[in-house]
Amino acid sequence: MSFIQLIRRLPAAAFGLGLLWLGATLWMGDVQAGGVVTRDNAPFNYAEDRLLIYYDPATKRETVIFEPAIRFRGEAFAWAMPFPSDIQLAAAGPQIFLRLSEYLAPTIIETKLRWKLAFWLWEWLKPKPVVKPSGLPKPQPGQVVVARRVVESGIETLPRATKAQLVTALQKAVMRDPEEIPFDPTKPPKPEKPIQLSEAFLAWAKPHLDEKATWVVVTARTDIPDVSLGYDEQASIQPFVVSFTTERPIVPLACPPPIPAAENAPRYRNFKVFIASDERKEVRADNVVLFEPAAVPFADRVPAADWAKRVLAPTQPEFQPSGDTFLTVYFHTEREQRVFETSPAIVPATTQATIRPPANVVVQERPIVIPGEALLLMLGGGVVYWQQRQRERR
Repeated sequence: MSFIQLIRRLPAAAFGLGLLWLGATLWMGDVQAGGVVTRDNAPFNYAEDRLLIYYDPATKRETVIFEPAIRFRGEAFAWAMPFPSDIQLAAAGPQIFLRLSEYLAPTIIETKLRWKLAFWLWEWLKPKPVVKPSGLPKPQPGQVVVARRVVESGIETLPRATKAQLVTALQKAVMRDPEEIPFDPTKPPKPEKPIQLSEAFLAWAKPHLDEKATWVVVTARTDIPDVSLGYDEQASIQPFVVSFTTERPIVPLACPPPIPAAENAPRYRNFKVFIASDERKEVRADNVVLFEPAAVPFADRVPAADWAKRVLAPTQPEFQPSGDTFLTVYFHTEREQRVFETSPAIVPATTQATIRPPANVVVQERPIVIPGEALLLMLGGGVVYWQQRQRERR
């Protein structure tokens, strides 16, 4: 082919490439479903997913502690996740991730003295705030996260679930209790309409339903949202443990972007993934590193005694490592909340560098009140003493 013929074919090739690009974009838009179902189809955004993963190569059993959170203004929602095999459910310590964060990055409190001159006795004794109320920054919309309490929740497993079984489980998240407001006692309650899952959701769930996956469905009901706040309201599900068998450790992230998404709210999605294993690991999806090395703030060995005493639940530990465990921590932010169609695999890391996080330094002001009356007495005594000395010299 000559150069002139190649030039003549460029417009047609560009048109065909553009057509393929448009078709791929439209196809991807159809499969962007949500692993979260909300009442009245209330829009939401993912907030943060925390996962602690432990894989036992001897039994080929993986244990994952989940603590998902979403941003939304509704009152009820359901969280659904498919797993490749039969699972076991257990409760997790409510402070598991707080204890883990405190272990990895201990808090160091530095005291700073703040001197203040005060008069009257009650000024000496009354407690002083560490930070003046006037010194607090004024909140702006989208900058303050209001955490709503989950007042009611339920969790169930659906082994080898069918479409009808999944719909029935998700229906519990959108059903309205007759005692809820508004409710007219003079009229009989209307039967609940079956939930209509979108075609996008069904397209996302179909491969997992065809593979007879085991589903975990968590339904949650929160406090009534305050729509006048204008801030990002966030609801977190209490941590729970899912254990299942797998030939290779994976990161269960099969949750695509939300449809519909909340407007005027952050669209990014945060992941905090803690991986406990024999050596340092990395996460790959389709042979591509999912979490870049810059997202690894900690990678080092944690003694088994520290897991038992300082991290895991003290009464019923979520898992029991057989010995010292290598812990790798990934902090990752998805700006576009892209689709996770498969669960990324956990593989041996190519490097074994040790990275330690900085300690959390908190500067605490301690007020030191100088009594004004005492200064006046000292000043008066000094003046009297000076006058007396002057008289003696005469």
